[in-house]
Amino acid sequence: MDVPTKLMPLNERLLIPEAKTGKWAAVFCPWRTKRFEPGGLVMELRQACSDVCIIALLSEEYEDMEHVLHVTDFAVCKSDAADRVRQTTELALAKAARMRILRLQARLDGMRGISSSLAHQFENALGGMMMGLELISKKTRPGEEIHELNRGVIELVSRGRLLVQNLSVFSGNLASVVSVVQPGNLVDMALSDTCDGLGDDYEVVSNFQRDMPGIVTDGSQMRRCLDAVLKNAIEAMPDGGALRVEAGVFNADTQFCASRPGIRPGRYVRFCVSDTGCGMEPDILPRVFEPFFSTKSGESRFGLGLSMVYGFVRSSGGSVEIESIPDKGTTVEMLLPAQREPSRPAMVVSSPEASAKATILVVDDELDIRNMLGKALQGLGYKVLLAEDGNGAVELFEEHDRSIDLVIMDFLLPGLNGLDACAMLRERAPDLKVVLITGYGIRENSEEIKRLKIDNVIRKPFRVPHLVSTICRCLGHTT
Repeated sequence: MDVPTKLMPLNERLLIPEAKTGKWAAVFCPWRTKRFEPGGLVMELRQACSDVCIIALLSEEYEDMEHVLHVTDFAVCKSDAADRVRQTTELALAKAARMRILRLQARLDGMRGISSSLAHQFENALGGMMMGLELISKKTRPGEEIHELNRGVIELVSRGRLLVQNLSVFSGNLASVVSVVQPGNLVDMALSDTCDGLGDDYEVVSNFQRDMPGIVTDGSQMRRCLDAVLKNAIEAMPDGGALRVEAGVFNADTQFCASRPGIRPGRYVRFCVSDTGCGMEPDILPRVFEPFFSTKSGESRFGLGLSMVYGFVRSSGGSVEIESIPDKGTTVEMLLPAQREPSRPAMVVSSPEASAKATILVVDDELDIRNMLGKALQGLGYKVLLAEDGNGAVELFEEHDRSIDLVIMDFLLPGLNGLDACAMLRERAPDLKVVLITGYGIRENSEEIKRLKIDNVIRKPFRVPHLVSTICRCLGHTT
């Protein structure tokens, strides 16, 4: 680390007001001054600016160092050699950087918790709307005014679903389909999606390390993250520029992890996207991961792209950092844990339309969703039973002599929750097919899902054709 070149000497009257601006990572503060008792200015600075790393500047070596370090972060004497002052300054700046990252993560993690609750409520509302709109589509004909209006509303709801999905990714609450993904293939596809068709004013350079290990992640979500970062880089260079994409192995040691809270020592795959665009001002940079914060206008103003990247990478056990210099460009670095196991071939499953008839029990505490889902399935020829909670589901199952073929169970239910209800139904019918629907980040390969032998997990909001194809797979029906 280099000693900062931007230094500002201030008298003691201006020290605290200037430090409150947040421009300084570390401050040399005199221990003895004319206006304060020994240590008084340091303590007043600490109370006023808890975010600043303070280095006490001692005029005498015989000061009580234990007392000094109790109220400040570091201390140096005026008689110390330049190397010691330099070393202390580097330690102070490293601590200040770590404090900044921890504060940023704490603020973003608080936002992730709020976003999770909001996303869940919107998912339920949009799911019910989508099912109702699809029912209207089946009862109208193409060309009719109501049919065309309905199609437009479906497109708007679909856009809303995408925003909610991005918000769920930011909150770390999106169920993932995890597999081993090759980093080079991901970057190639992302570059093809975003950079094909760029004019001659753009220079795109990619550099991949050979024989990279795979990453165990949700390939489609990771691809969306790369798309978002690349799109931001291109938008930052409206008149053209250089775009560089790198991928390679990175070994994170203990010292590195100390500067990146949230990751552990080990082997990672490093993705790095750099542009020569407009860059960002220092006061904007700490907010780039906040949901709905954006410096853009028009359709790109929703500000969920980098929020999605942050949430997904953090949830995957990785780290994401951004460096930017105004009028010079921006670099985004993502670290994701490298594969530790041999890769397994992916299983491809088709999605047939529903053709078989069966008895299905739908369990959801949201009345509108329960009714819409029931009508949609009845319209396809299924016999449908409805329950509003886990206890009602068990009672209905007993009332119908356990003749139910499949249960669609909401995860979050009042009283007896979805997983507990599934466990009770499993005791009565070990071969019962169960599809869990949820707005929360439950993975199909989680221990709880495996233990209860849940056949499938569907993320809210979903389209009816997707649900129907899942039902067909579970029941072994094809067209």
